[in-house]
Amino acid sequence: MAHGGQALSDRLVEGSQQRALAESALNCLETDGFIRLPLEDVRTVAAAVRAWDAWLASAPAEAKLRHARAAAPTPQRAPTPLGGPPPGGRGYVSLPAKELFEVVLDDQLAARALLALHSQGASMLSMLSRALGMQPHGLSALLDELPLAPNRDGSSVLHVCRYTQSGAAAGSSRGGGGSAATQGTEAHQDRGLLTVVAASEGEGLEVQSRHDGSWRRVVLWPGEAAMFCGLSLEWATGGMLKAAVHRVVPLAPGRTSLCYKLRVRPDAVVDPPALLQYSPGHLRPSYQAPKTGAQLMEMFAASHPLSVNAQALGSGGGDGSSGRAEGEATGHAQVETLRLDVVVLTNPQHKLSLQLPAGSALLDAKRAVASATDVPLRRQLLFSGSWVSLPDDTPLAHLERRLGRPLKLYAAPSPGPQEPTMRINCMGFDGAKIEFDLRVGATGIELMVLLQARACYHPTKQMLIFDGERVHPMPPLAELGIGDGDSLDILDKQYGD
Repeated sequence: MAHGGQALSDRLVEGSQQRALAESALNCLETDGFIRLPLEDVRTVAAAVRAWDAWLASAPAEAKLRHARAAAPTPQRAPTPLGGPPPGGRGYVSLPAKELFEVVLDDQLAARALLALHSQGASMLSMLSRALGMQPHGLSALLDELPLAPNRDGSSVLHVCRYTQSGAAAGSSRGGGGSAATQGTEAHQDRGLLTVVAASEGEGLEVQSRHDGSWRRVVLWPGEAAMFCGLSLEWATGGMLKAAVHRVVPLAPGRTSLCYKLRVRPDAVVDPPALLQYSPGHLRPSYQAPKTGAQLMEMFAASHPLSVNAQALGSGGGDGSSGRAEGEATGHAQVETLRLDVVVLTNPQHKLSLQLPAGSALLDAKRAVASATDVPLRRQLLFSGSWVSLPDDTPLAHLERRLGRPLKLYAAPSPGPQEPTMRINCMGFDGAKIEFDLRVGATGIELMVLLQARACYHPTKQMLIFDGERVHPMPPLAELGIGDGDSLDILDKQYGD
């Protein structure tokens, strides 16, 4: 399996291997905040980066401004490979630390590079849709329909950026602050679905860890691109994927990058419960009402300025902070640490114990497990003699005191690329069919962990039935006669079950 710091294998292309690639990409975004992967059209994109890098480094500002004006769309210009308006740039901005061209289509080289990045980004959105249990094109269907109408600009844009060493150095020394001298290099989040970055230099981009607030270098080898989530994707997935906080740091020769930002078209309706196939009550209230792409942009413009406050980032925002405060208020802050036993569902299983601060919430525990095991948050389930399905801001000290028994967290990693798997089908009470690829030898616990992540299945409220018998979670599925291609029913529990 690949991680954000390792290029995804281009050999996982079909069948179960393609599903494994989708799971690996999802894991990278959840644990590292970004993906490194080979460019599908290396020659075209690399040539575009070189051409823009040479021109931006040598042309005077007046020439760049004239170029942007001259490239504005006119009725006489030829159509583009994407349809839409004729080739042209939308404008040129010069900042102390950064120069930026926002390009629709400039010349044919830029047009081909834009098309290549659009295709690769849309393919990644389709893979993420499958890994999240959505319809295969649930996310990519929110993009512009190609070819574009002749009188319509595309929603997605290509930004060509050149960063200078002096401005970026000032921005880095201030930790991503927001003075005029550092404008354009600050820590920020993009507002689209997905950003694809190809650059002239292998270093310079950094992504902030959601676990400890540290900055991780995104080092790209020749022929590679980086991808990370934007605010629209965070909203569309009900917060399951988080928008990456990223910045640019100094490089002696400067740095030119092509940043293609895949955005929701303004009239597309983004409905997280429908996309995830959840009932609205299973998502936080802020994600329950559908919004158009235009409404999302208005919401993000009001709530997420370009620069991100570094102090707010370090505080962890709303993820678990309310749970820690509640734990202290209920009188359990005097417990110095909590022990959490973790069972990692590999073959064979392995166990570890984590010591957590007394004020920790369930989300803190899941993050600690993700850091120790590389198993993402959504593939973890709390167990304490009976199944526990609770909000992530639940204080662990309060929960352990109430249950009166030690807490145990199960973590289900994805099968390795060479590990044999079996296909299990689960039929929901609403008739929906959910398919899983499980390790041969997997237990019912592993299936329940995945069901909670994929279908908002609640072990406390539903049960699994196979051949008329309730499935016990502990034994391997094979011991219960469940094998490749079998189907299980998900039923609501009744009083007394």
